[in-house]
Parts: sequence; structure tokens; C-alpha cells
Amino acid sequence: MTGTALTEVSEFDSIYKLPVAVVPTNRKVARTDNPDVVYKTEKFKWKATVEEIKQIHSKGRPILVGTTSVEKSELLSSMLTDAGIRYQTLNAKPENVERESEIIAQSGRKVRVRACVRVMVVAVWLQGA
Repeated sequence: MTGTALTEVSEFDSIYKLPVAVVPTNRKVARTDNPDVVYKTEKFKWKATVEEIKQIHSKGRPILVGTTSVEKSELLSSMLTDAGIRYQTLNAKPENVERESEIIAQSGRKVRVRACVRVMVVAVWLQGA
């Protein structure tokens, strides 16, 4: 069960030969779906991402940021370092295995920034000052 399967219905059909059924929510959706934002270059996209992280982080809100690869997570980590935002990196690298459970346990706490790579259990977790 997932909230994102409908957008991947062709993949479920062609690869897994599985149908996708939409189950309506129990309550009215509180989320606001904003329009997509497209950037001319990847560099501009990452700069905008860091600026949005800084803005949300300054309000003390926990943040979860997804990346698509370990390399992108390390690029984001570097940019957050340059922006003065403290973070911890959790991705598929061996040096992160022992810290994984502790980093995950800290998720959702006030003034925390979290970023995850959408590949298995690969994530970059960012922490507040």
C-alpha cells in the first residue's frame, strides 16, 4: 500500500503485472499540492533547494529532503555545509551503517533537517544547530 502508486501505474503493470487500486482517504486531505517548479540547470535547482531548507529550518520545523542517489546526497551535504547548516549524512556508504538507527531515531525532532535518497535505505539526515 502506498500513496504514490497511481503515478507509476504503467510500471506496476509492465514490470510486476499488478493492478493499482485507488482507496479514498478517510478524511479530507490537508496537504496543499503546489505546482511543479522547473529549473534551467541542476545547479539552480540545488541552490533553490538549499534556500528553501534554510527558510524552513529557521522556523524550527523538521525537514525531510529526498535525493535520487548517494552522489546527489553528497552534493547537497556539501552545499549545506557551505550554507552553515549542520547535518549528518546517512547513505549506503559503510561508514554510516553503525549510526543509521541513531540518526533515524532523531527524525521529526524540532529544528531537524532530514534528507533521504529514494534508493533502498539510503538517506542524508541534516540536523539543526
